Amino acid sequence: MRKIAFILLWLYVFTLPWDNILQFGEPIGSIGRVAALIAFAGTAALVATNGNMHRLQAFHIATAAYLVMVALSALWSADPENTPHYARVYVQSALVIWLLWELVSDQRALLQLALAYVAGAYFAAFSIYRGFSSSTIAAGAKEARFTAENWDANDLALVLALGIPLALYVMSKKTHWTSTWLARGYLVLGPMGVILTSSRSGIVVTAVALCALPFFLLRQRATTKLAMVLILIGAGYVAWNYAPAQSWSRLSTVFSSVRAGDFNDRQLIWQTALRSFGNNCVLGVGAGAFQSGIGSYYTAHNTFLAVLVEQGLVGFCIFSVILCGAIFGIGRLKGEDRWMCISLLLCWAVGVFTLGWAMHRVTWFVLGFVFSSAYIHHKETRSLSRAAGWQAEFATGENA
Repeated sequence: MRKIAFILLWLYVFTLPWDNILQFGEPIGSIGRVAALIAFAGTAALVATNGNMHRLQAFHIATAAYLVMVALSALWSADPENTPHYARVYVQSALVIWLLWELVSDQRALLQLALAYVAGAYFAAFSIYRGFSSSTIAAGAKEARFTAENWDANDLALVLALGIPLALYVMSKKTHWTSTWLARGYLVLGPMGVILTSSRSGIVVTAVALCALPFFLLRQRATTKLAMVLILIGAGYVAWNYAPAQSWSRLSTVFSSVRAGDFNDRQLIWQTALRSFGNNCVLGVGAGAFQSGIGSYYTAHNTFLAVLVEQGLVGFCIFSVILCGAIFGIGRLKGEDRWMCISLLLCWAVGVFTLGWAMHRVTWFVLGFVFSSAYIHHKETRSLSRAAGWQAEFATGENA
């Protein structure tokens, strides 16, 4: 039963990078929603069959408290009609944290889920390539931005960029040649997909992710290091020669946007939101009520600001506890596991600084994955220490 439940979780993680591409219409929704509910049903059946559930940590209690806060915000929401819907989205997205807690018990399971995300990211990248139109480029369009169906280009760019730390992690473990080369191949196709979206935030996150490469190669053989250098040279050649000039032109403006400090006019949205925050600073304007609460047609374009405005100081403090729970455990990790978690969480934090991802499924997967990685490593280390202690005690008894 546990194996079936884990397979359902694997399939859900596989759908995360291309969630919106396949839609079934209301009331079913996207493939990601269907996969999440099926995975939840499988895990719930497992818990009911075994008659026990893993003891929750402070991280999970904080997550549950945040979801309760989101649901209760319907009572004071500036958009009471839509807040219940957004509360359901929150719950469906955060379910993955409990699924990871119940089903992931060792490093092998973590590696398999990392591979699932990378495989799904391949699917998303190929969807971008399928939409690539040379006729659009030839027509001299001012901008050339490509994305998958039903996906915002900036959102998809971040989804693809987050696959890079996971691909580096899979590559460094070398469990099987197929998974190793799948991960290496993504280091070419993933960044190329980000370039085709022409997302400036996406290319920044991609650069941050690739900066972690040397740390993953520290303990690798010389042949592996040489292979990675050749792969990156090949990726650079393909990107430089085949990516549209319009994409490169737009991506090059990232420096001027940062220097100006407006982040493509997002600064005006943030200033308006902070002024409105003063009127509802304790409990906020309600889940999903950012636009109604500040009287704007624009979304937050910043996950942390969205949480602050929608859930107030109370909700923001709870969300901060969740983040701290994920960050705290990284100090217990070593080697590739530590660099994977640092890179993954850092890439997410940089990416969501200009995107409203508080309700996004990938956000909660990242937080749950990092926490589970740290906890499993700590549990395995503690078990090894106990085993070593028993062996030493046994040897002492024999010598006596």
